[in-house]
Amino acid sequence: MYELILFILIYVGLGFGPFALAASLSAYFINRFRSVHKTVRYGLIVLLTLISTPFMFYVVHKGFDKFRESITEYWYKKPFTAAEWRRHQDERHMFVDDLLQRRILIGKTAPEVKAILGAPKYGYPYEGANYLIYDLGRPPFKIVSGQLIVHSRSNRVDSCWASYDD
Repeated sequence: MYELILFILIYVGLGFGPFALAASLSAYFINRFRSVHKTVRYGLIVLLTLISTPFMFYVVHKGFDKFRESITEYWYKKPFTAAEWRRHQDERHMFVDDLLQRRILIGKTAPEVKAILGAPKYGYPYEGANYLIYDLGRPPFKIVSGQLIVHSRSNRVDSCWASYDD
């Protein structure tokens, strides 16, 4: 919950920040021209602020998105090991990217998958296929938790994916 509150506070702050940045930069550069009449300088400040604010919004918000992605990547992504997967049941979202990228489960049978990941939250057959579903916990900057869905046909895993319902 604290990540969501922090996220909202930063975005509210970033809503005013680009405008203030554009206005202050405009004022700084335009006020350097002392030979221009004061009214013209103020008009140029307003005009330059209006022109540069959308650009500043784009730069600041894209920068914040990249910052959030890098923090998420650094703090919340870990290499998959079966022991860590079992130990951190509420934080499995940290391991799922590595698990999927390395394709550890592809070609395994259901008992082999259960030996690696433990017992699933749900397991059911549907239209000739079997599904095993594992909880991933709630990752940072997300409101809902995710699930790892393991799909198998002919008693072998042929695909798996992470699903976040947001």
